[in-house]
Order: sequence, then C-alpha cells, then structure tokens
Amino acid sequence: MFSVRAVVHSTPSAKIAIAGIPLLVRTVLTLWSAGIRVFTIVGAEIATREYAEHEIRRVAGDVRLHWVDGIAQDPEHRSLACVVITKAEGIFAAPAVTRLLMRNRLRNVRLAFGDRAGLWLLSPADHQSLVADADFSYALVRARAGDFCPVTGEADVERAERVLFRWSIKPTDGMVSRYFNRPLSTWISRRLSHYDIEPRQLTAVTALLALATFAALLTGTLGGLMLGCALYHVTSVVDGLDGEIARAKYMSTPRGAALDTGVDMASNLLFMIGISVGTAEVFGDDYLWMATFIGVTAAVSIATMASVLRLGPSGGSFDVLQLTIQQRLAAFPRLSRGFYYLNAVFKRDTFAFLFALMGLAGRPQVIIPWLLAFGVSTWFAAILVNTPAMLRANRDAVLPPHLKTAPALS
Repeated sequence: MFSVRAVVHSTPSAKIAIAGIPLLVRTVLTLWSAGIRVFTIVGAEIATREYAEHEIRRVAGDVRLHWVDGIAQDPEHRSLACVVITKAEGIFAAPAVTRLLMRNRLRNVRLAFGDRAGLWLLSPADHQSLVADADFSYALVRARAGDFCPVTGEADVERAERVLFRWSIKPTDGMVSRYFNRPLSTWISRRLSHYDIEPRQLTAVTALLALATFAALLTGTLGGLMLGCALYHVTSVVDGLDGEIARAKYMSTPRGAALDTGVDMASNLLFMIGISVGTAEVFGDDYLWMATFIGVTAAVSIATMASVLRLGPSGGSFDVLQLTIQQRLAAFPRLSRGFYYLNAVFKRDTFAFLFALMGLAGRPQVIIPWLLAFGVSTWFAAILVNTPAMLRANRDAVLPPHLKTAPALS
C-alpha cells in the first residue's frame, strides 16, 4: 500500500453543520473512511480547531492532525509519496475518494465535481503550486453525477442533507425499501440527525415496536391481527433509522450492526409466532401445524446464519448471505440479474408491505401458511447451500460497505 496524506483547506463554510457535523470535520472523516490517516488542515480559525479535533478523534482515533495557517508550515510537506488535496466547501461521497486513490500511479489527477470543488491526487513536490493558484498541469477526470453537493451557506444545508441521506441507502435494500420505506425513514433521519441521538436508541425503538406488534397479534381478534400486520410494516420502516444515522454520522460499528440484526431477526420471529397463534385463534386450529413448521424453520435459520457469521466473516449483518450469492453469480450475468429480481421479491421489506396490505384488507389468514412457509423455506435453503462459501469468503468481499474498514494508506 502506498503512502498518502491529505491537505484540507478550510473555507468560510467549513463551520456549517451537515446532519450535526461541521463541514470541515465531515471532509476529514470522509477522507479518513477511505483509508487516509495523515492530515494537514490549513487556515482553520483557532476557535474552531479544538472542537473540530475533538469531533474528528471521537470517530477516528488513529489520525495524525496538523493545524497550520499556511501550507508552507506543513510539517509533512514532501514527506509522503502522494498528496490528496481538497477544500471544505461541500460534501462528497467516500467512494469518489477510493476511485481517485486507485489512480495513485497517475499523479497529478483531478477528480472534478462539476465546476465547483474537486479532489486532487498530486506528487508532494507539485501541490504547493496548485495551492498558490499557479498554472498547473494535471489530468482532469469527471466525477460521477451525484458524488458531490456544494455548501456555501446555510441555504444549502437542507439540499446537502437530502443528498447525504440518499448516500446512506444500502445497496442490499429491496425495491419496496428503496422506493417507499427509505424516502420515509430518511425524511425522519434528517431531522433526528440534528440532535444527540445514538443509533442504539433508535434500535431500541424498533424493538419496542416489535413487541407492540407481537402483543397486537396475540389479542386473538381480527382487529388485533390487522393492527399487528400494519405495525410490522411500520417496524420495517423505522428499522432503517438507526443505520441511516450511523452511516451519516460515522457511527457504524460491527457491534451496532450485530445488535440491529439481532433486533431485526427477533422482530421477524415474533411476528411469525404472533401471526401464527393469532390466526389459529381467529380462524381455527388447522393453522397451528404449519405455524409450528414456520416457527421452527425460522428459528433454525436464524441460529444457523448467526453461527456462520461468527465462524466466518463476522460483521453482524445478515446481508452477508445476499452479497455472497451475488459474488458467486458475478461470472454469470443472466443468473445474477435473475437473482437480483428474485431477491427483491423475498426481502423483508416486501413481505412486510404485503402483510400490511393483507392485514388491513381483513385477510391475514392468507399470510399463513403459504407466504411465510414458502419464504422461510427458501431462506433456509439459501443459507444451507451458501454456508461453505460464506465460511471461506474473504471478509471484505462479503461485508456490507458501511462495515468495511479501509486499510490505512500511511
């Protein structure tokens, strides 16, 4: 791995908070998440340095920070092989930094975000010329659309936060989550991000909703079944809040992911048990035998997947199964495309949405036995078939992006 450091130039907008984090801090943490550990921060006001350093080290305890008034005072000048230079005048997506660093053999590259800001990858001997606005020769590469949102004043904050939380959407999301649940949850998350709320507190809210769903289903009435089905979908929407806040505020941890997954699986199991018992009470005991099969299969599936994660890639996220299958099918485009659409149908968000519609329509008995029995059986089969691949998989290849730890580039 090559050596690299970052030079971040403070700007008049550097103190503007996006989702509760000042722009200067967010710029440093975005570069840190791509693996950069050595930083020179130029031109920041003395009054802002102490707070900014505290916030940076709260997330990134392994950084080396140098605060200077001018680039000539940079103690790391010419000491490392590459320099990434940018200005704190907007938010940019971390993958853009990774793509730039992949060009490390092509020095003096500019990754341009429209006509505004950019990221420069330079040799140490050349970056001072750029800072001085002198003529500079570099290869220009256009960033992908949507990778940057400029922030020059408070009027830009709302738009930048919408962009930021759009970036927090997981690539493993199903279609219902992507086009229905996430617009609702990110609307809530944007507003919660202005307060000192931790992801685990939002995970606790999801757990309470799961218990409320379970209690409604066990009332043994049609109205209770209808309410429980609706609450299960609400739980699916609210479940996105903790992850969105964690990713937007650099709070993602394997332990948090494991807690979130545990609550998800518990809420799924409680729903299956609750809908099974409630349906049997309302529509007759004929449903109990299939309900038993569903409950046992779901519990064994969860236990198997948890054991595979512990013995294999860890990370705490059941998305490892989906990512493992995608990796195995990467060489077969048609199968990969087919899996994409099939997986979208079998995601929890799709089931929760369908269950809510059926419940509110007064037809909760349709959920048992056919949909749940088919769903948990297919899931269990997928776990068994892919267990060997998950156990021997490269950890970084099958973990969700927000749980990967970028290797230090210095």
